[in-house]
Amino acid sequence: ADTFERIVLARQPIRAVLDDQADALRRLIDEAGAPCWAPDAASDGPCPVN
Repeated sequence: ADTFERIVLARQPIRAVLDDQADALRRLIDEAGAPCWAPDAASDGPCPVN
């Protein structure tokens, strides 16, 4: 399920859903080795997701 469905339709807690999505995004960036993009500063290795 996507973020909209979970928060709006399933009425799940916003913070928990966003934390889950941040974890998923962090994994994707790490696996791809994707560097940070503008306007963030350049990174050595994968861009950290906070």
